[in-house]
Amino acid sequence: MNNWTKFKETTQILAVLLLDCVAKSYGNFKKFHDGKTKIRRYGQFLDGRWMGQDDIKNYEKMMSIASPQQLLIWSRNFRRYKNELLNLAKKISKTDFSHSSNIDLINLFSKYVSLCAKTYSFVYDYVMLNKTYSEKINKLVFKKVKSVEILNYYLPHIAGLDKPADMHKAKKEIGVMAIYVKDKGLDKRVKNRVKEYCKNYGYLKMFSYIGKPYTEKEIHRELKQLAKKDKKKILEETTSQINQLFLNKEKTEEFIKQYKLNQKDKKIIKVLKDYIYTSLWADELYHKIPCLVMPILIKIYRRLKISYKHLIFMTADEILESLKLNRVSKSLLQTINRRINNFAFLYDGGRIELLTGKALNKFAANIIKRQKRKFSLKLNEIKGQPAYAGKVRGVIKVIKNMDDIRNFERGKILVATNTAPIHVPAMERAMAIITDEGGLLSHAAIISREFKKSCIVGTKIATKVLKDGDLVEVDADKGIVKIVKKR
Repeated sequence: MNNWTKFKETTQILAVLLLDCVAKSYGNFKKFHDGKTKIRRYGQFLDGRWMGQDDIKNYEKMMSIASPQQLLIWSRNFRRYKNELLNLAKKISKTDFSHSSNIDLINLFSKYVSLCAKTYSFVYDYVMLNKTYSEKINKLVFKKVKSVEILNYYLPHIAGLDKPADMHKAKKEIGVMAIYVKDKGLDKRVKNRVKEYCKNYGYLKMFSYIGKPYTEKEIHRELKQLAKKDKKKILEETTSQINQLFLNKEKTEEFIKQYKLNQKDKKIIKVLKDYIYTSLWADELYHKIPCLVMPILIKIYRRLKISYKHLIFMTADEILESLKLNRVSKSLLQTINRRINNFAFLYDGGRIELLTGKALNKFAANIIKRQKRKFSLKLNEIKGQPAYAGKVRGVIKVIKNMDDIRNFERGKILVATNTAPIHVPAMERAMAIITDEGGLLSHAAIISREFKKSCIVGTKIATKVLKDGDLVEVDADKGIVKIVKKR
């Protein structure tokens, strides 16, 4: 039976508009993948993203049996469509909509949604590949090195980024500006540079269509704080990640050469590197592109005389229909208000349904009743997959919301269901990182290797067992978290 099965925990809900675009992509899924596999169910409810049990099984199987060449084709197609969507979003960001008619808005917004539906069909490929490919990489490396110590030495480099992403570029740019501010103060020249920085990297503070990008005031404040440090410290803090990329590339090439990898093994590593970036492209789609298309969204919600929050809790079809009518009907507005309070998004066999109120409560009760897995709160240790080796002892802080990220204290052990770009400031301050989800390709694994923070991913139950203030020992060599003392 294709029962609803949670495949991804989430502490941050996605806007209805984004969920709708992901659901629309599943009409294209078979066409853009193996020509056979279908996704019949997709949803967001009960703090998670869900698919049908059979859908997950078939998706994982498709990714696990695909040849390295086929996987590379899919990742390259994802990059191509993502870049097309990014180019359209950049065009929208520079468009003056002051004289646009409703027809103009409908045409451009329809084009945007259509391209989203094409691109999002690849967005969970890395999640499904994560479940099987980590073991394949571990076997490949261990087969060559025959030693846990050497495995732990090479694996973070092989499974690490070797080209800069926006988060690296943003960090480096902050460092360059901070050194300038230290020498010459916050003058007009650096203020113009901050303005450009916010255009390029402001989205790193956002989650999907929700939240606001970094403001110039926030960056000015950060620069002044950073400029108080000596130049050597500034450079160390803002370029260490970029330097790590070069080291990852160098050590990966060293491993390939020293252990004489054949073409087949080289391609396995190439697939890993490509799919590390697809996880970051998914972040771009979820966070950067919504930020770039803000001008058309602002124009639409003002034209319809509703709030931005109301707009992002509408489906694409509801937005287009309302633009045709030049208004949002009273009944739809009431429905949207109920969604803002709480909702379940369901895509089932090509049909989209949003549940609220009593219908939502009844549906949720049935799902909870079917959940068989029970978690013991009396466990003394939990296990997961090592993402970056090391042993530390410290106090737990579970990330549940944005306030927890902002207020995260340096030196605590960060626990989360999973991580995204908005978690990076807290991850940088953490002593170690533990997540419920993920594998070698997950955001938490990638960033922990960048920061050289002991990290265990894929525990499944860390956020349910560990509580704020618990004292634990993290053994990321073996993937074990031992609870020393409960709060």
